[in-house]
Amino acid sequence: FYDSTPVPWAAGSGFSSFRGWIFDKVGYFDEELGIGKRSSGEDPDMYYRLLKADYKIVYDPASIIYHDHLPTLEAISKLAYQYGTNKLVFYKKYRRDAYMLVCLLGSLSITFFSFLKTLLTGNRKLRRIIQSEIKGILTFRPRE
Repeated sequence: FYDSTPVPWAAGSGFSSFRGWIFDKVGYFDEELGIGKRSSGEDPDMYYRLLKADYKIVYDPASIIYHDHLPTLEAISKLAYQYGTNKLVFYKKYRRDAYMLVCLLGSLSITFFSFLKTLLTGNRKLRRIIQSEIKGILTFRPRE
């Protein structure tokens, strides 16, 4: 499992389709992780359960998806904050899974080095977005 399972959020998000029977095998989306909650991580959670159960995720580069993008930097920053909290909510759910600890540490490292890169390149818009994500990580307080 550890050699072949990719990081679940590397499978993408925003649009997925599933065969109906798969929900009987791995369960439904976790509503505690959905949009409007303190995080938005139902997609990577589902992908992780699928991958852990030895199912494959297929990417179809020929598919075309139209998706409304967030209109303002403020809206994107708010979503980045939710993604920051999501990392820790997701890890809390799988805290006994050593593989997920490695994934979390890798993700946090990427966030940190991306922030450093914005300091070097002067990309203020991207820096603001990453700062929002870091704020979500640092201000996260788990619910019991």
